[in-house]
Amino acid sequence: SLTEATSMVRGGSKISVMMPGTVVVPHSGLTNTRLRIHLGLTVPANCGIVLDGETRTWKEGKCLVIDDSFVHSVWQNGTAPRIILVVDVWHPEMNEAAREASLADSPELLKTYQAHQSGQFAHF
Repeated sequence: SLTEATSMVRGGSKISVMMPGTVVVPHSGLTNTRLRIHLGLTVPANCGIVLDGETRTWKEGKCLVIDDSFVHSVWQNGTAPRIILVVDVWHPEMNEAAREASLADSPELLKTYQAHQSGQFAHF
């Protein structure tokens, strides 16, 4: 549902542009409450991501879903920019109580989430 899709308040959506020669050293996300969907828009050869020891690559028009709380690194050795759309969604194992508990440290985010859930948030 649209309410479900827009209720991820700890994260968001963005366009990620990675230029040739870029390397992102191993790191991890701050929380395992979300999954990240990567939609390949422009994907040159010779770029990829290593997530929890497994190498993956993006494909144009295809989604790659990751849990970025696992250690991951990225490289881009192509000849053109790599462009992906990144969308954060709730981890599917998080029920409403777990979602609210994960937002307890941020009253403003919790209030926004609760407004989404009660239908008080405008959807376009």
